[in-house]
Amino acid sequence: MKLAAILVGLLWAIPATAQQVYFPGSVWSSSGRMLTPTEPHNWSSTVHAEQGIAYRGAEVYSVSEFWVDKHRLDWNRRNVNGLGLRLTQTIKGGMVRAGLAYLADHRRLTNRTHTHGFTFLVEHYSGWGREQPFPRIPIGGR
Repeated sequence: MKLAAILVGLLWAIPATAQQVYFPGSVWSSSGRMLTPTEPHNWSSTVHAEQGIAYRGAEVYSVSEFWVDKHRLDWNRRNVNGLGLRLTQTIKGGMVRAGLAYLADHRRLTNRTHTHGFTFLVEHYSGWGREQPFPRIPIGGR
């Protein structure tokens, strides 16, 4: 946690205009039936959220993931939380990022931290087909 405080302090100490410092964040979720032979008929859901503070592509961020399942299996009933530093480069149609994060995997059924430590990450995102923003849907008959 001291490392995170130092990194956030360094980002705030850099003289910047309002356009250079930004606060990227995202949330996604997934839910569905497990198709593995070890978990027949199990249903699992995940919610992932992250929030950062960035300056010119360098970002300090926090991440949280919450898992739950129908069969109450220990490895599917967990919270993964962490803090990291990453660099992001935009590319045509998307982005590439690389970084380092400290994550802790807490299992709720046994109430213990199963694993924790540093992880290196490389991510790529690209998309297509939406040059225009989504159209507004009229609400209330207007």
